[in-house]
Amino acid sequence: MVESTTSRFAQARAEPGKALRVLMELLRGKLAIWRCHLLGRRVECGRNLRITAGGRLRLQGPGRVVFGDDVTIGETVTPWTSTPEAVITVGNRVLLNGTRFGCHASISVGDRCLLGDCRLMDSDFHGTDPNARERYEAAPVAIGENVWIAIGVIVLKGVTIGTGSTVSAGSIVTGDLPGDSICWGNPAKVLKSALREPPARSG
Repeated sequence: MVESTTSRFAQARAEPGKALRVLMELLRGKLAIWRCHLLGRRVECGRNLRITAGGRLRLQGPGRVVFGDDVTIGETVTPWTSTPEAVITVGNRVLLNGTRFGCHASISVGDRCLLGDCRLMDSDFHGTDPNARERYEAAPVAIGENVWIAIGVIVLKGVTIGTGSTVSAGSIVTGDLPGDSICWGNPAKVLKSALREPPARSG
């Protein structure tokens, strides 16, 4: 712990501008969580939530939102829930950059993900029957670890995206996507492997 603290002080002295920026981002994070609690929002937060100079956290709804450690928020991020049972879970070391959530039941984001200005929805929120718009389905959305979801992507209900994958800009994800893949399209399909070299086989 002493070595870690000493190292951080040394880095702050070497790069005072960066240190000040990080300090301000951490302060914005604490103020945002304090504001959410003041408004009665059900939010839990790990260590070191950072909100960039242009970032905003806008929670809405009766559900629960859980942030892991070292989450960074840029642009306006909207974790919105529509039921008291809804839970949005964001893992450790995740970047949310304008990400929008619409959660009726469950949306989970794994560690080390990069989520751009995309939309994640676990429900249709309106029925297709014109005489019964209030009837609709919901199914959990699960994003694996180290996934990059680019700008303009829409992830629909019931989708699982495997660890290590990239979903290219403008895609609409209607079904599960495997891990370590680069995906694109409407509906999104696998273009190629995300790995430069296939993993070595053991034995």
